[in-house]
Amino acid sequence: MELALALIDCTRPARSAGRAAVSPLDLICGRSLVDFVAAAAIGAFEGDVLLRTWPGEAESFRVAGLLSHPRVAVADDARVLELLAQARTRHVLVLDGCTPLLTATAVSELLAAPNDDPSLPARARDGSAVVATAEVVARALRSSGDSGLLQALLDGTEPGSGIFDLSQLEVSEQRLYARIADEWRRRGVRVRGAAMIDATVEIEPGAVIETGAHLRGSTRVAAGARVDVGAILTDVEVGPRAIVKPYTIATKTRIGEAAEVGPFSHLRLDSDIQQNARIGNFVETKNVIVRAGAMANHLAYMGDGEVGEGANISAGTIFCNSDGVNKHRTLVGAGAFVGSDCQLVAPVTIGPGAFVATGTTVTADVPADALAISRPPQQNKEGYAPKLRAKFAAIARERKGNT
Repeated sequence: MELALALIDCTRPARSAGRAAVSPLDLICGRSLVDFVAAAAIGAFEGDVLLRTWPGEAESFRVAGLLSHPRVAVADDARVLELLAQARTRHVLVLDGCTPLLTATAVSELLAAPNDDPSLPARARDGSAVVATAEVVARALRSSGDSGLLQALLDGTEPGSGIFDLSQLEVSEQRLYARIADEWRRRGVRVRGAAMIDATVEIEPGAVIETGAHLRGSTRVAAGARVDVGAILTDVEVGPRAIVKPYTIATKTRIGEAAEVGPFSHLRLDSDIQQNARIGNFVETKNVIVRAGAMANHLAYMGDGEVGEGANISAGTIFCNSDGVNKHRTLVGAGAFVGSDCQLVAPVTIGPGAFVATGTTVTADVPADALAISRPPQQNKEGYAPKLRAKFAAIARERKGNT
């Protein structure tokens, strides 16, 4: 069977009143619905793929990045009819733009199926794809109105299998996530339970993805890495043998080889956690480089700066990176030790090997191997505690009497 083109119908309106319309540009598993359909067509057919859109909608599909493949173009009905007139008795593959579960294998089987009567459309078992002559498709297109091109071709004899509302979208997405997980398992990735892996993600064999993890966007996970329960990674590079502990959230971040992050850490935009570095529980990073072997094990904020190799950032320490208008950088040298509950007021540099004492507010650069300490000296007033307790008790009695 010679195909003139593949036509993906992206004009289907809402199914009925009270049910929100689902657009072919809506996302499912990280890609648009119609992107899955286009991939199925491209995988089964070597010719051009045309997206039938409403007039003026072509730019929306371009913005969505659906036209990056040279074989995909958009056209309104006038252009579609022109192409069908040129094709005449040749066949056309017609697909519903809201059928992301359709596979290239299913389309190939449809194209290979015999069809004794060339005037009648052949169709896939689920009604999501139809093959007919260009003349038949043109007649159906002129008569389809708001019912949809596939329904017109099938003459109402078979319900469409596309997605019409958010309930169907959810069901289809869960099926797609299961399909994606199984595909990675076949490739040597250990995907456990209900992990959700977007179709745009790449994982190397030998990685482990635990149940409840969600990998999104352009995330890449290297061999030997583990992404644990509940982690949400968006556009993240996870290096070999790195460990992402439970409930870590990371966005546009690099996690280096054998690094450990989490649990409950938040790695924001442009964080670079390098080899063997450690980011612990309730640590937040943003636009910061944490060099090899450096660590911030708990309860810290590091924003707009750099932490040198082997340096330590202790609990409660923060990079004071904003003056309310501008952001400034904090530089911590290799091997430096910053004690608990310190405030590093940027712009500031802690030299290599320097020591910042617990409770210090650093407002000026600290030279290499120096000790910085800014807290006031401790005073102990012997026998003063009973006086304080008596004073506080009197205040409480007075308040109680006033009520």
